[in-house]
Amino acid sequence: MAGVRSKHDEFFKAMMKDLSLSQDFIKTRLPEKILRFMKLGTTEVKDSSFIDSLLNESHSDILLSVQRNDCDAEALLYVLCEHQSRPDALMPFRVLYYIMQILRHHVLENEGDELPLPFVYPIVVYNGVSPWPYDTSFFGQFGDLSDLAREILMQPFPLLDVETLDEADLLSEHRSNLMLASLRRTKNEQTLEKKLHIVNKLLSKLEIKNSSELGYNVLSYLAKSIISADGKPIEPYWGILKQGFAPEYQETVMNLIDATKKEARQQGIQDVATNLLQTGVDLITIAECTGLSVKKLKDLEQKAQAH
Repeated sequence: MAGVRSKHDEFFKAMMKDLSLSQDFIKTRLPEKILRFMKLGTTEVKDSSFIDSLLNESHSDILLSVQRNDCDAEALLYVLCEHQSRPDALMPFRVLYYIMQILRHHVLENEGDELPLPFVYPIVVYNGVSPWPYDTSFFGQFGDLSDLAREILMQPFPLLDVETLDEADLLSEHRSNLMLASLRRTKNEQTLEKKLHIVNKLLSKLEIKNSSELGYNVLSYLAKSIISADGKPIEPYWGILKQGFAPEYQETVMNLIDATKKEARQQGIQDVATNLLQTGVDLITIAECTGLSVKKLKDLEQKAQAH
């Protein structure tokens, strides 16, 4: 059966690679609302080997690119033509996966200039011995939840911007609010004090102990977050953090601050050592200057070379 399928696939691909045929296929089989954007004379067959690198059961995809006729700059639309000689219940999923692969490839190839994404129109050519028995809609893949999938999926994603959350809402007694309040950025001393006020209240309301994993994670994150863009602690903020917690959390916070400062200093030393390694300074000299072991320096050297 695989040989028969291969024969059909090879014929399909060979025919679609003829530009006059593929242009005619596009012109006669695509909706007018898409065709009006296309400059058919610019149709090209693109390399599609990246499309099914994971779902490589099928090798019969043809990817055509067509320039838009309403843009001065180069802008492409893609037509994904897939051949099937046997029904496949997962075809809607595969088509969506292929589209995502095409868009991913575009993003990787156009780093820094990814948007707008190219439009991709998929069409499946089927020549099975019996009529296609399955749903062709991606949403139909979800069984009795298909209506819910159609309503929710492919819609604008929900965005929870922690900076815009209302303080009264954050102070409601929900454990997840402890995470959201902690994630708010510290732009200045005032915003730090405000954040600590909310976090303190939540820790108290929710009866979160500093010895618990949840409490420790919150305190540790706050201590580590008070570091500037260059990796150095912002000294005035340490005092606010020390004084900003209720007494039962004070000792844990101070220990975490000390540990974070030590970690930041150690990272700074490693950064200096990495820079010296890149300039060709020998390991013994760097070890004497930084206090790092030769073994540690070799590890840093390997990491730098790997990147």
